[in-house]
Amino acid sequence: MTMYSYYPLIITCSSVFIVFAVHGLKIIPEGPKSSRWVNESFVLTCIEEGDMTGRKLEWSRAGAIDSSAIMQPGNNGHQLALLVYFSKKHNGGEYTCNLKDTRTSLIMDSKSITMYIFDLINFIGPQNRTARENDQAELVCKFSYDEMFSVSVSWLRNGIEPLDGSSSKYRISNAEGRPYTSTLTISSVKKEDAGTYTCQVLVNSIMKTDIKLFTLGLDVVYAPKFLSNLSYTGYIDEKKFMVQAKDKMVSLKCAVDANPKAQLTWQLYPNRALNNETINYTYQIKSGDNWSELKLTYKSSSQNAKYRTKEKTVSPNEFRCDASNSYGEDSRRYYVKISKLPKMPEILQYTMLDNMLTLSVKEQKTTPSIDKYRVRIADKNFEFTANSDSNQTYTIPIENVPGGDHAFRLFAHNPVGWSEPLALETMKLSINFSTSSFTPKVHILMLLSATSAIIRSLIFA
Repeated sequence: MTMYSYYPLIITCSSVFIVFAVHGLKIIPEGPKSSRWVNESFVLTCIEEGDMTGRKLEWSRAGAIDSSAIMQPGNNGHQLALLVYFSKKHNGGEYTCNLKDTRTSLIMDSKSITMYIFDLINFIGPQNRTARENDQAELVCKFSYDEMFSVSVSWLRNGIEPLDGSSSKYRISNAEGRPYTSTLTISSVKKEDAGTYTCQVLVNSIMKTDIKLFTLGLDVVYAPKFLSNLSYTGYIDEKKFMVQAKDKMVSLKCAVDANPKAQLTWQLYPNRALNNETINYTYQIKSGDNWSELKLTYKSSSQNAKYRTKEKTVSPNEFRCDASNSYGEDSRRYYVKISKLPKMPEILQYTMLDNMLTLSVKEQKTTPSIDKYRVRIADKNFEFTANSDSNQTYTIPIENVPGGDHAFRLFAHNPVGWSEPLALETMKLSINFSTSSFTPKVHILMLLSATSAIIRSLIFA
């Protein structure tokens, strides 16, 4: 309420006039109310633009001077600022600025503002969860908030994917209260479900709105699983095997998918320890996260009585890799076999257009099967995966090859190793790269000497 004061002003001739002096108090921020979050600071400034002679400004809260606030007078007494640093809930309430007569302490004018101090969203509880594969996982988002606010909660996966809480995979349940609890239930978790899940909380009222994100991590644990794309057989090249004076080397690699990391160990099958003191073989083991490699060196036949050249076997030739962690264990049987390298592949047709080489290759039956090819042009290698069906036509991008004529060869690979050209074989395929347009002129030059044919028939018969 605005109060008015009356002061007589005497002017000559004993004439008395009454002048009504109106004092207009103003508070910044303007308006009847304002709000802050807990731990936010605020300033209330009271301003009186009229004559301040014999008058002063004074702040009070609930009828008393607020001892927790800092008062800063300014502008020669025409304004008084009230400062509250790091406000708490108890700093809320009605603040009144009074204009007082310094002689009588009478309140000549006053103005009030109500401050609301709101609690921030505060998350409670652990942020990470661990669930075993195929079990049900529950992620709990628990938080406190100011009772004057309404609440809505949503969930995101990996920060971007909204989750439908009514699906068969995900279910969201909310329990209002102090604190508020939102639970995300994931059924039959798989390792692909591991990652981050975000609880997005929105609180709002007429005066304030706030949104907070609470990220929870889900770790899915499971027993070791052997990788299906690895071979359980190590091969020794038959030609090298026939050279009895040389040691033969082969590697077996054991790799698993496991969380937590698995412990991997090797032994002779079915259940004997490896031994570096035998006359048959020596071994080394190299290991990393969820993988282990057993490197075997079979001693030459002059040292090894069990080295059977005619039977094309080595001993020992069966091994076992064991994998275990706190959630389970598994094992696999591994073999060492003698087999042949693939032959040099026969190219039936090829073309070159716009730096793309298209090859048609004659199908080659080998055991083990060919898994990839390599084109070598100008000392550059271009590898590509072999087709598993009868379609043996391939298109390969050829890049960074200088212009001019270049001989090239095609090599085949299987788990034994890469095919090897015969020493006297002079088969060449030639490509000409035009440096201006890269439109190649393609030539086929196939020169097979009689000597080469004889050697091929003897070795690969």
